Amino acid sequence: MLRLCKEGICDDVSVSVDLTANNPQANETKNPDSAEGSNKNQSEEAEPLAGSNLDNCPTNFDGWLTTFPLEDHRVITEVGPPGRIDPDDLRGHGYFRMPQGTNALEVRMPVDGILYMGSNHLGRTFDGSSLELQYRLEFQTKCEGIRFRFDHIREPIKAIVELFGPEPKDDSRGISIGPMAFKEGDLIATQIGFLVDGNAFFDFGIYDDLKRVSTAQDPGFYNAACYYDFFNPEIASYLRERVQREDNLDPGVCP
Repeated sequence: MLRLCKEGICDDVSVSVDLTANNPQANETKNPDSAEGSNKNQSEEAEPLAGSNLDNCPTNFDGWLTTFPLEDHRVITEVGPPGRIDPDDLRGHGYFRMPQGTNALEVRMPVDGILYMGSNHLGRTFDGSSLELQYRLEFQTKCEGIRFRFDHIREPIKAIVELFGPEPKDDSRGISIGPMAFKEGDLIATQIGFLVDGNAFFDFGIYDDLKRVSTAQDPGFYNAACYYDFFNPEIASYLRERVQREDNLDPGVCP
């Protein structure tokens, strides 16, 4: 059964989906969440969903995503690039940071996709003083091999919240959920980051399991891709200009 959602209204339809959902533990990622509030987990390569094939892929991914997750990309003040090598982990995903206290932002789908994995977990604030509920959401697209993820979503739409159990997990390891289909531009969330201290950010990452675009070579990054050029040139340039640190990057991700 696949749940199709449009503007927060969902209907169940019968469909064949190729997921390893029979064993929820089979799709869990390996590393627990860090105590600093930044998700350490990567998105492991996934089995293709029914309807996901190469015929749905462009010959060139530049500008393929015509919808940005935020209404106005210019609210972003700092960009965390993909392929970061931190002392405690490899981080394939990046992040978008906004001004302090701007947690009430709508997050929308950049492309049609199916939510197939995620977690609701307790994340620790940057200073380590508090725990707050966070959601991690992972999607597959109709283009075979292209996946994307959000994390540090504070308040997803109700239909997504209902996919998770009532009690949050102690870490952010993903489990199979849904599947639930969304269209490009559909609303996913209305709050991001940590409300308790106003830390307004969320993680974003794109993965290419077929390595057609620039991707990390270290398997620990799980095929993380350079996501800037998936958007139009104006947005791609804006994102690159707001990267504040480049000395800790895998050189193969965004050459």
